[in-house]
Amino acid sequence: MLKKPWFVVILCLLIVIGSTLYNVHKDLDPQCAQFKNIFTCPGGIAEQLNLVCSASNGIVKLAEKYGVDEFDTFNTEDICTSLRLSIGDAEASELASLYRMLIASTDDLRNSLRLKELSAADAKLFSDFDAEYLTAQRSIGESAYNTSVDNYLNKDLGAFSRFFARLCGVKLPTKF
Repeated sequence: MLKKPWFVVILCLLIVIGSTLYNVHKDLDPQCAQFKNIFTCPGGIAEQLNLVCSASNGIVKLAEKYGVDEFDTFNTEDICTSLRLSIGDAEASELASLYRMLIASTDDLRNSLRLKELSAADAKLFSDFDAEYLTAQRSIGESAYNTSVDNYLNKDLGAFSRFFARLCGVKLPTKF
C-alpha cells in the first residue's frame, strides 16, 4: 500500500511534536508573563527597588558631602544606576544580584556616615533616607513573589513541563 511507511511515521511524529510545542508555548507563555506583572505591580518588588535606589542615592549625596571614600560613593551610585536601568528588562535573578551588590555598598556608606558628626539637618535627612531604605528592604523581604515562583515551577509545572517550556522558548519566571 505505502511505498515509504517510515516517511509517514516521521511526518506524524513531527506533527505531534510540533503541535505539542505550540500548545505548550500558547498555554504557558501567558502564565509566565503574569509573574512579570506581579513583579512590577504597584507596591511590588520593582517599585520597592526604585525606593531603595532613591534612598541609596540620598545616602550617597550625604556621604559625598561628608568626605566618605569617593570610590565607595561612585560604586554605589553606579550599581544603583545599573539596577534602575535593568528594572523591567532583566530577569528577577539578575535584579536580585544587582540588589545584593547595592545593599552591601549602601550599608558600607551608612556605616561610614554613622561615624561622622552630621549637622542636625543632615542627621534628620540621613534618618529619613535610612528609614525609607529599610522599609523598602523589608517590603522586598516580605514579598510572596519567590514563594509564588517556587510553587508554580515545582508544583504546578513539574520537570516535564519545564523541559518543554524551555524547548519551545517560554521565558519561565526566575526567583528574586
